[in-house]
Amino acid sequence: SFIHSLFELDVVLLHNKMADIEKDMGVSSAEEAMINELPSTKKKEQNAASEEEDLDLKKADTYDTASLSGESVGDEDKDVHDIDIEKDEIMDKTKITNQKPHRSIIVAGVESFWYLCSKGKIKININSTVAVIKCLISLGLLVFSITIIMAAIFSRQTEMAKNIHPIFAFIFFWFLVIWLAMMEGGQGCLVGLQPLDKSVYVKSHPVTFKNTTLAHKDDNMDRFIVGRQFLVVLVIFLINMCGASIKDAEVLNLPTILTEVFLASGVAMMLTTIIVGQLTAQVNAAVCMLDFINSYFMLFTCYVSLFIEFSGMLHSVYLVQIIFARITGKTTGSSKPPRSRIQDFFFWARVLVSFAILVFALAVTLQALFDGNTNMWSGVPSAVSVVIFFLLLSFVGLMDGMQIAAFA
Repeated sequence: SFIHSLFELDVVLLHNKMADIEKDMGVSSAEEAMINELPSTKKKEQNAASEEEDLDLKKADTYDTASLSGESVGDEDKDVHDIDIEKDEIMDKTKITNQKPHRSIIVAGVESFWYLCSKGKIKININSTVAVIKCLISLGLLVFSITIIMAAIFSRQTEMAKNIHPIFAFIFFWFLVIWLAMMEGGQGCLVGLQPLDKSVYVKSHPVTFKNTTLAHKDDNMDRFIVGRQFLVVLVIFLINMCGASIKDAEVLNLPTILTEVFLASGVAMMLTTIIVGQLTAQVNAAVCMLDFINSYFMLFTCYVSLFIEFSGMLHSVYLVQIIFARITGKTTGSSKPPRSRIQDFFFWARVLVSFAILVFALAVTLQALFDGNTNMWSGVPSAVSVVIFFLLLSFVGLMDGMQIAAFA
């Protein structure tokens, strides 16, 4: 009896000490609620462990009582044997309970996600949910667009695939899309890296250093932008030849309405070109400038763009730049030393040739608009077509200028 009293006193003291420790550690009611809401398997394991401990204590108490009271141990051994049997039964029940049913990975993932949501570990935000839904819709449209374009190419129902083998049209199409992505993202990188000291990345990104050294020399940045813009339009024109479907094309036994909306109208080509060839590259390049242009493919693109500008076909843009500089009273911002007489003559000769090409192209385009020989919808007046044409030109120019300004 004395030993039992001491044991009970120790239990009470230990319980009080644990309560003080929990109080010092600041166990909140919310945490206690989370502990109480453990999965059923955990609860059963804890209950089994508690029952096992109680049986062990009961077994020890039986021996202690028998030894203190001087009673024979035979009867007590029988009680202990009964306790062991009861303990084995509890362990068997625990093993049966702990057997987990077979679940698929999807079911396990859903249950884990739901459990974390119920515990507040994952908070579902309505705005983020809407964003995820929009991303999934966009991804679905992109996959569908690429699928029907590839089907049109391999069934020889595009302008290029009907004249050459579909494999070559397929390879040429994706080469142009990747090249377009390099041009779109690379321009933002070269513009955005202008203020950064090149010695910072000369060893970590050596090819990027070569690209920026070439593009940032004298007025090469302006030249690259001019040549690259023509190259972008040329590449998009060739991509359209590779992937745009011919008239009355049918692929994958799709309904006529889907074929008309996505394939015949060019929506599939627009989604593929814009998402894969432009926007994805621009978004990634905005945050990975050094890595994005750390390739010789970008160096090749720089040289091609500078060569196009050197040809003089686009030099009329410098005439517009000089006129606006005179009107606003500002300089053109050139970092190159003054041109010599021979260089000045060569420059203005290219400006005149470029201006003549521009006037001729504009005259042909306007004549086609007034004659109704364009892809403008039937029923739209010619004057309206001309107004829309110039409005779209102004809008495209504004968007390109804003993009450069944002990167700079």
